[in-house]
Amino acid sequence: EKLVQTLIKQYSSEKIRLSHSVDVDDLWFPIDISTPCGLILNEFIVNALKYAFVGRETGKIKVLITGLKDNEITMSVSDDGVGMPEGFDVSKSKSMGYHLIKNLSEIQLDGSLDINSSNNGTTITVKFKKQ
Repeated sequence: EKLVQTLIKQYSSEKIRLSHSVDVDDLWFPIDISTPCGLILNEFIVNALKYAFVGRETGKIKVLITGLKDNEITMSVSDDGVGMPEGFDVSKSKSMGYHLIKNLSEIQLDGSLDINSSNNGTTITVKFKKQ
């Protein structure tokens, strides 16, 4: 909650009214898991704040972290913004932020990265097994 509030305060314009929700299971992570998770969430949220609501007066960001059975963790950030450019491929992106997200998700957390986007918003999800 505090991370989302701080980033909204730093990155959003006074011209847009943003709402947010944070739904996080009561989970405990060792430092080698919590650090990449924090970096990934920060990058997801900042990208949404910088790009999702261009030309809009309102917007919503939702953060969800759940611990599923078999120690699988799902971490996602959704927005109701303009969506990503058509044909966007994170593996071909020149953005350092997306390379950071991809590498932290797939290499450090040994997980998967999924991006779903339309003109109704974007959801970026990382799934990984808690060791």
